Amino acid sequence: MEIDEDLLSRNIIASVSIDGLTVLVNGKEAFRSWHNITAASATTVMHGDANIFVLAIVFDDLRTFVLAEIEAAWAQMVELLHTCLSGVDPFTSWGPKLLAEPGVAALFERDE
Repeated sequence: MEIDEDLLSRNIIASVSIDGLTVLVNGKEAFRSWHNITAASATTVMHGDANIFVLAIVFDDLRTFVLAEIEAAWAQMVELLHTCLSGVDPFTSWGPKLLAEPGVAALFERDE
């Protein structure tokens, strides 16, 4: 089996649950609690002929994970993000706002 070195070097959110996120860092799987998230923001980017949503999730070790709506964990993330991070609005609130006014929406920032 051939290994994609670029994929292995990327920080990937593999799955999301009520308990936290399973991530891949340099090809190694780890579990991160929702409590380890220090910031989350969203934007839209062009993908082919369409705008897609992208989330940036920052953890307390300063690693940043980018999750696009075309990735497998997207549905889980937007379903649980507002439930598991206090103060985050549901996707049905911030998604349409980003489409109407493109830019970056700060969704969450943990108070130190």
